[in-house]
Amino acid sequence: MKRAVPVAIASGVGIIILLTSFVDGSDVLLSARDLILRWVTILGAFALILGIANVLRVHVRRIIKAEPGWIYSFVLLAVMLFVIVMGVLPGGGGLMNPFVDWTFTYVFLPLNATIFSLLAFFVASAAYRTFRLRSSEATVMVVAGLIVLVGQVPLGGLVPGLSAFSGWLLDTPVMAAVRGILLGVALGTITAGLRLIGGADKQYLE
Repeated sequence: MKRAVPVAIASGVGIIILLTSFVDGSDVLLSARDLILRWVTILGAFALILGIANVLRVHVRRIIKAEPGWIYSFVLLAVMLFVIVMGVLPGGGGLMNPFVDWTFTYVFLPLNATIFSLLAFFVASAAYRTFRLRSSEATVMVVAGLIVLVGQVPLGGLVPGLSAFSGWLLDTPVMAAVRGILLGVALGTITAGLRLIGGADKQYLE
């Protein structure tokens, strides 16, 4: 009984949400969907609060014990609390608060761009360590990766046709592979959804 009720609820919710995508003109289904989405929003808000509480617990303990890297925990908590306080102040404007906008524009976005700019070097280094040009397939992959990396930076413009060839690689063979992967992901998602609705997958009960 303890497992049957949650499985029945999960299956019922999944069926209702699925039917609203295929059945038009049913006010009962639409009302049920809107009610479920409101519940999901409320549960998500409580989950967010629990997540914030867990972050506070972990990093405050690290700061108190002066563990290695505690200064990073302090910066994390300071920025998080600053953004939360500025966002929830009465009349603060929420996400449109100037302080919140300044934090995202001049702190988050530059750090995000820095991480992504370093990602290319990590990918190249990982590819070199992984493939080591031990086969023809690895050689093709490494060469194609280098062409794409060089073609996306201003240095690639110095080599005639390199940027165009890099764009062709991204638009044709890479896009074909990505579409194949997306189709596989879609089929896997459908299978997982049917297993969940049918009650065959009960991992969320563990």
